[in-house]
Amino acid sequence: MHTVDGRTGHGGGQVLRTAVGLAAALDQPVHITDIRAGRRRPGLMRQHLCGVQAVAELAGGTLEGAVLGATELTYHPAAAPASPVPRELRLDIGSAGGTGLVLQALLPLLLTRREALRVTVTGGTHNDGAPPAEFLQHTLYPLLRRMGAGLSLTLERHGFVPAGGGRVVVEVDPGGLPLRGITLDQCGTVLRRSATILTAHLPKRVGQREKSRLIERLNWPDEAVRVVEVDSDGPGNAVMLRVGMARGSGAQIEEDTGDGAATPALELEEVFTAVGRVNRSAVAVVNAAVEAYRAYRTSSVLVGPHLLDQLLLPAALAASPEEIGGSNSASGFLVAGLSRHARTQVAMLPQWLPVRIDEEAAASGNTLLRVRPL
Repeated sequence: MHTVDGRTGHGGGQVLRTAVGLAAALDQPVHITDIRAGRRRPGLMRQHLCGVQAVAELAGGTLEGAVLGATELTYHPAAAPASPVPRELRLDIGSAGGTGLVLQALLPLLLTRREALRVTVTGGTHNDGAPPAEFLQHTLYPLLRRMGAGLSLTLERHGFVPAGGGRVVVEVDPGGLPLRGITLDQCGTVLRRSATILTAHLPKRVGQREKSRLIERLNWPDEAVRVVEVDSDGPGNAVMLRVGMARGSGAQIEEDTGDGAATPALELEEVFTAVGRVNRSAVAVVNAAVEAYRAYRTSSVLVGPHLLDQLLLPAALAASPEEIGGSNSASGFLVAGLSRHARTQVAMLPQWLPVRIDEEAAASGNTLLRVRPL
């Protein structure tokens, strides 16, 4: 029985999701105490409860203490051979809680199980503190496919706080397993860029004001910024900056090239999102997205801070033996620094998997992180 202190690192829901997800993937029991002790409202909220219940259902395990507000929880793996995995899993958070957080809890199982699966999650698709659907769709999942995971995501309907009602669908094709490591340890330059402003049930002037502010702050051409009215149960707003990155230096922004020169290969696409909420002005939403983008570009790295948070667990699984779902292969990431979420993962993952995570200073002033098999 693993015992995990929910106050580890940042003391948030990621500790719970990582612990229960890995326990299910490894068929090991776990007891978690002080769940989300570092948050203003400790204990299980709806998205956390939905996530751990989904893990138990998919793995055939059982949960003790899985109720709203609980600060302790125990997961037990299946006592007998698990029943056949359902080909389809339908999950409804029951609130505007983040669908991306539910999928994060399921990720260890989705990366290690070898059955085809379709997962539909209903809830919030654009929330503060949760990976938005477009980040999973355009940034994380394409990199996981390069590592061998057959994951793809479709955003079927947008969901904002407080109404929720958004819907994402993840298709799992396990044909590429075991997982392989990935190396993103170089600097990068912008290959292409665009912005999308999402509005739902809001006056048109909100989106136009955000577009004008974005063009003013970044000096991007008008055609690079779109305002899109989306279907949603309630009002909502999000500003997303999508940045296609090429490895190394010397790449030019795509719309600025016209001399017939070869276009550098797209290495990855980063997505930076700021979500509107009550008492948050349109200007403040744009400013939040712009500051996140500028901090990323100042560092000149390929991997942004939120992307590193999400890649550490798959990299640790890839560095593990084949019986766990990996290929004993290393990964490397050049980053501007480690967030509290990333440091929490660095502390937790070697307790579950036979890996080491080394951190060293890079000549560029950034940080080089290596995830290696023991």
